Amino acid sequence: MELTQEIARQFNRLYGNVFPEPKAILGLAPRVPGLDGRKMSKSYGNSVELSDTPEILWQKIQKMFTDPAKLRANDPGHPEGCVVFALHKIYNPEAPAREIECREGRIGCVACKKHLLSLMEPLKAIQEKRAHLAQKPGLVEAVLEEGTRRARVVAQQTLAEVQSALGLRKK
Repeated sequence: MELTQEIARQFNRLYGNVFPEPKAILGLAPRVPGLDGRKMSKSYGNSVELSDTPEILWQKIQKMFTDPAKLRANDPGHPEGCVVFALHKIYNPEAPAREIECREGRIGCVACKKHLLSLMEPLKAIQEKRAHLAQKPGLVEAVLEEGTRRARVVAQQTLAEVQSALGLRKK
């Protein structure tokens, strides 16, 4: 992001205002932890896939890293290092209350994981949409082709502006 911003600034300074300076757009959860606490990545094998069935999702949630000091359900917890709680902050609008429950030892890790699974219900709608699209061969490709066509028009206009700014094309 920073490199792209710098290139846009330098180009615009030298040749006129051609490129808008890109801005970061961060959601409420700019970094989603993986099942093991590291950055979530398919290459690490620690990711939750949008195509995961509820059964596979539950298997993954069961393996998630939690507070190693919380040996019993009623032991006080430390949610700041818990992957399950990090996902609660994304999916659970009442995450602050869950944090207090954990710290006070009013909920165990297994119950917290089961609640997380129920909160991840929005993934079901994505899975259903995916299955629906899979039944329509060619639809996704057609949408991608149309997007490519529209992007090509914009890219050609931008390239013409760049060439003009560089003096390679008459205005």
